[in-house]
Amino acid sequence: MSDNNETKKMYEGNLEDIENQMKPIHWLAFEVIVSQGISEEKIAKNAIIDKIILELKDIVSDDAAWRYIKHLVALQLFKVQRIDTGYRQFNVLLITEIGRMLYMMHFRKKVPVPEAFMFIKEHASLQHGYMIKDASMLIKQLEFYDAITISRRDNFIRLENGRSVIPDIIATFAEETDYFEVECGNHKQIDFNDKCSKIATITDRIIFIGRSFDAITNILKPQIDKWIKSIGRERLCQLDKTVYLASIIDIKKNRWSYVFDMEYEEPIRNIPIIEREEFDCE
Repeated sequence: MSDNNETKKMYEGNLEDIENQMKPIHWLAFEVIVSQGISEEKIAKNAIIDKIILELKDIVSDDAAWRYIKHLVALQLFKVQRIDTGYRQFNVLLITEIGRMLYMMHFRKKVPVPEAFMFIKEHASLQHGYMIKDASMLIKQLEFYDAITISRRDNFIRLENGRSVIPDIIATFAEETDYFEVECGNHKQIDFNDKCSKIATITDRIIFIGRSFDAITNILKPQIDKWIKSIGRERLCQLDKTVYLASIIDIKKNRWSYVFDMEYEEPIRNIPIIEREEFDCE
């Protein structure tokens, strides 16, 4: 018996009970979320409203759309996980095994890979994936870079010594490239040192983004200080290396929270990323 048949048999009673509690509007909402690979709850709500307007030619309130989503969650077709990227807090919908089976049985097609599942596969955690997404969006809003990519496949860089590095975000402008590492603050010092040293082989601008100012000040800043000490400030100065550190909110405000210029013992605070009059860096 195939895995799908085994799963169907396991959930058969539950699936029948769930189907009896699904009205046409719930099927529409379920199909919209799953078929489009949507994970963010707010995006799901807006997609449901758009679908109802397009197909049913009807007006639906935000509250009604939220109720449809809550109904699907109550039936255990989705689990909800709260995410805090430092820039925003929101809910992510994670389709369950029951939800997957019901979708395949009812719509007779495979379940597309949701955004959240892609982040789980590619990154250290779901939070890390969405921090990268938000950071890349804010970097794009600076309107300085020509192209930005967060694809691990596209960002893979093989180093000369046979090792490799995959920056979380690569942003290009003119003939220059910036490499951004988005950090949750979970790395052991030895692993953090290794990451810094690998990035330093491909760029003189070593850039880190953290979730909050407290997190970068209490976790990332001390780790950067220890890496600098392990290599030697004078040596890094000779190599013209500079480390840039920002909270995700400071990226929004167009400023580096800390800049580690190797000519100085202490990092410099609040240097603008881009010199523009329209940004308020106070």
